[in-house]
Amino acid sequence: MNAADAHQIVSAWEQQGAEALGALAEVEAEERAETFRKAVEASGRGREKGSLFGGLLEARLGTAGLRAHIRSLLARLQTVPVRGSTRSLYDALVFIAACHCGRGPGLSLNVLADLLGIDHAWVRSAVMRPLGEEAAAVGGAASAQTRHPRVAEAILTEVEASFDTDLAEVWTAIVHQTIQTGRTERLDVQSFNYIAHAGPKLAQDLDGVLPKERRRDVALAAAQEGMDAQPERLDAVVDLARTHRTLRQPAEGAAALRKRRAAVDRDRGYWYEWGTCEGHADNPAADAWLQGLSLSDHLNPAPVTDQQVKLSCAGLGVAFGKLAAGGGDAFARALRAVAVVGMAGLEAEEVQRPWKDHTTRGYFTKYHRQAETLGTPEPSGLSEAVDWLRAGVRAAHAHLEDEELAALIAPGAVTFLSLRACLGVAGDIGGQPAAKPRPKPPRPPLRDRRPADER
Repeated sequence: MNAADAHQIVSAWEQQGAEALGALAEVEAEERAETFRKAVEASGRGREKGSLFGGLLEARLGTAGLRAHIRSLLARLQTVPVRGSTRSLYDALVFIAACHCGRGPGLSLNVLADLLGIDHAWVRSAVMRPLGEEAAAVGGAASAQTRHPRVAEAILTEVEASFDTDLAEVWTAIVHQTIQTGRTERLDVQSFNYIAHAGPKLAQDLDGVLPKERRRDVALAAAQEGMDAQPERLDAVVDLARTHRTLRQPAEGAAALRKRRAAVDRDRGYWYEWGTCEGHADNPAADAWLQGLSLSDHLNPAPVTDQQVKLSCAGLGVAFGKLAAGGGDAFARALRAVAVVGMAGLEAEEVQRPWKDHTTRGYFTKYHRQAETLGTPEPSGLSEAVDWLRAGVRAAHAHLEDEELAALIAPGAVTFLSLRACLGVAGDIGGQPAAKPRPKPPRPPLRDRRPADER
């Protein structure tokens, strides 16, 4: 929205008087349009550049006014039962709002029906239509959302502050039902993935919506239910560990992963997350050792992907940077190596997608600067960089204080032939055959959106 648009809208409100202006009536006349424009820009909360409806809520109602409106709405909906259910429209709106806060894409209509205990065919007429009449929620082809994420946030804040509702219990029910419904029906992938792996996301998305302690309780409840409802899936325990780490409880995250080690066969993401948790718990040697193993042949035949190379090297740079600060040429060279190897993985990954990962690219640039400060030379190429990485991971073993981690594999047995194959560079370990360089796939062409007769 530009300044002219904002001025035109605010002028129309001014002609209707103070009631139409709402909270803007308390703002100086010459500042109202700019206040409204800024509210629109800020309303996206990372989802989009801005929203007219979100800006309207912020500028005309303000935070206190929106919460008061939501409080009145929720109290009214508590008295309206859902046809064919023991639950009310209040319950339905809380379920929907929980899945639309922050980055949440919404809640599957079929999952909503199952949560309310009604037939799938009734959910639009029994739930979405009356909520739509209240201007509280809208239904798409297969999912339900509130009118705006700001509305969802206000609902969650109010149900915790003013109503006898525990959002940890709400999210436990949502995760459980989504996974159960997903076993027999095909659900929207984006919605299913957000909910089934909600713990780490909620730890971020509920920041500023709920108090710190409640945010922790809700996020951990969702992650725990994800693990309980999917005991066969290792990524569920990785989600629980990542949730702990996001909540600044890395030691608890590492402990959760350690408990499941006996059930782990060859999962590189598991070892990567374990190392990351150890690093956040200020155990850089354990961090370097575990994240090094996440790229090693110890986990074969699990493939080494470009994304895993990027992620593990980004994490290893932090670990080797801390170890190098305490002295040791092997760690300084390993720091330089992960910047080189990680950038190769990042650039190969970027070929497959239309956007660039500027954040991770910045990490590797930072590691190069750190290596230069330490006087570390650059490797002659990717092959030598992998040699330096291998030496750094092996050297980290000598600094381990954890007997269980030290006993995982002998440091001399740690090799990276699969990583070399991923990078397309030759192997040089004990007569092992050289990896065949992989061809780099071409960048996908941009889609021509012009009409056929204009091309």
